[in-house]
Amino acid sequence: AGYRSAFAIEGDFSDSSPYIHSSNDDISHISFDHMKQFAKLSLGFALELGFYKGERNGREIF
Repeated sequence: AGYRSAFAIEGDFSDSSPYIHSSNDDISHISFDHMKQFAKLSLGFALELGFYKGERNGREIF
């Protein structure tokens, strides 16, 4: 409905784990190194977003 958004995922869906959302989706199939890399990305994004002030007259304000 006209809202800006960001959709960060760990990678291409075709590279996703075949265990996601299945009965075998448990901790034994987690890559903790990959999780750490994605956490860094997410925290960096949140930090950058913290500096965003909004929009005025259709222009972004930083």
